[in-house]
Amino acid sequence: MQEWFKCNYDSMLNQNFTLKKFRTIAETSKIYFRNGIHEFLSLKRDLEVPLLVVSGGIGDVAKAALEVIVEETGSTYDNLKPINIVSNLGIFEDETLVRFNEPYVNTMNKAEHVSKFVEEQKSQDIHDHHHARGNIVVMGDMVEDLHMVGNIECDNMLKIGFLNNLEADSHLQESYEAAFDVLVLHDGNLWAVTSLLEVIAGRKVSNKEKLPADFATFIESVEK
Repeated sequence: MQEWFKCNYDSMLNQNFTLKKFRTIAETSKIYFRNGIHEFLSLKRDLEVPLLVVSGGIGDVAKAALEVIVEETGSTYDNLKPINIVSNLGIFEDETLVRFNEPYVNTMNKAEHVSKFVEEQKSQDIHDHHHARGNIVVMGDMVEDLHMVGNIECDNMLKIGFLNNLEADSHLQESYEAAFDVLVLHDGNLWAVTSLLEVIAGRKVSNKEKLPADFATFIESVEK
């Protein structure tokens, strides 16, 4: 798999990619976030919760897309910190992409990269880093995504899964329900995630009318 990634990423090096080009891609292409992303990021900012994005894609595209979506909330990427991206990030010389960090991040080795990231964070001993938090919310659209945090010590972990295409992947529903604490179906939005975080933080749940009826009832019972 590493060889496959290398062939694909090496082909990009001849295209004179710059950070500005990655930003243009994020602004003009159809990179869709789930509905409710603005409110989710605003809540993350207000609560000063560290956010770690783990992706087997191109990290510079992920960062540029986040910059665009955050600016739509009237804020900036810097105001969203602490935020980190564990992904395939480019190395630039004179603002031009010359290579990618290796080994490449892929679906099968995310745990290795997350563990390395956490160890690096520990060595810096800064209070707002991820390792200093006892509670973790992990979200993913594959059961294997839970392996990312398999080696991370924590007090509590909330596992939220997304089963995007229930019609095609109905055979996976049972295993997803067994693996995740909360399961969002049909390429669903982030309202359920945000409402849960609001309850955990002791806040009044906003946008309750956008929740599925059964989940809204559950949130109301928890609020009481």
